[in-house]
This record gives sequence, structure tokens and C-alpha cells, in this order.
Amino acid sequence: MSEIDWSKAPEGATHFDPNDDVGLPWMRLQQGRWRAFDEEYQCWTAPMDEDDSFIRNNDGAQCIPRPSQWRGPEDGLPPVGTVCEARHHGGWAECEIIAHVRAPENRIEAVYQAADDWDWLSSPSNFRPIKSDKERAVEAALAQDCDPRDGMLSRHDFCARLYDAGLLRLPEEQS
Repeated sequence: MSEIDWSKAPEGATHFDPNDDVGLPWMRLQQGRWRAFDEEYQCWTAPMDEDDSFIRNNDGAQCIPRPSQWRGPEDGLPPVGTVCEARHHGGWAECEIIAHVRAPENRIEAVYQAADDWDWLSSPSNFRPIKSDKERAVEAALAQDCDPRDGMLSRHDFCARLYDAGLLRLPEEQS
């Protein structure tokens, strides 16, 4: 099976049924009851077709749960309460997702609060997880202009330049 594209999941989907045979792969388990998302009517419904493999195997064991931690755009819009980065005023800004709302054309948008403003966006590609300290340090190190002298830059010179740029610490300074 190919990887599940959670960005296409309807709001509220908690599971994906890879064995779906009636066109209702998006599932929601709520208060112990299964619901399937009907794309045609854009609503959650109780699976009722007796020919549906989900009804015959109604324990939900074949369903794949939605990832509990938002990993990025591949998981769709970030869940409410997620602290992440959003495209904001031409750059990236740290924000918190405060709501999901239904916009015109039946599109779901994430409402977010940034430090100086709030806004809403509908495309998952407009959000990304906050980079870890390690990711930011590696990115900063790779951005250093370390022009080689007489060919390739030696490992010694590269490390010296990273130290000069404040990106390398002495072992006793590490905690």
C-alpha cells in the first residue's frame, strides 16, 4: 500500500481504512462508534452496507490511526493547539493553531495566532514544524561562507571557522 496522504483527510478523521471497498476510506472513531466520511454528501455517516468489508470486520483492527504528532504538511493542516511556523508576511513566523473553520467552497482553514497578528491559511504547505536546535545549528553551519584556500577547505580550517562564528563549543561548555 502507498503511504496515506493525511492532507486529503476530512476534518475529524481519526483513521484510514486501507481495505475499504466502497469508497469510504476515511474513518472516525468517536465515543466507541465508527463513522465513515461520505465524500458525495460531505458528511460523516454510519457504515451500513453489508457488502462493506468494514462492516464484516467491525473491530477497526485494519484501520490505521492518524499520526498523533503533526509531522508537517504531509499530515494535512496542523491540529488545534499545535505550535509551528506559518508563512506570514512573506516569511515564516512561529504561531499557534487556534481553530479550524469551514470556508467558502467547503474548504477547511487553520486559524493561527502569531506574535503580532492572526490569520488563516488553507494549504498544509503553508505550515511547517518548528526546527529543533540541532536542525537550526546545522543549517547555520552550512550557511557559513568557508571559502577554501588552495583547493578544498581542510577539516581543521572548517572547524576553526565554525568556532569563530560561534557555532562550535568546547567539550567542557557542552551540557
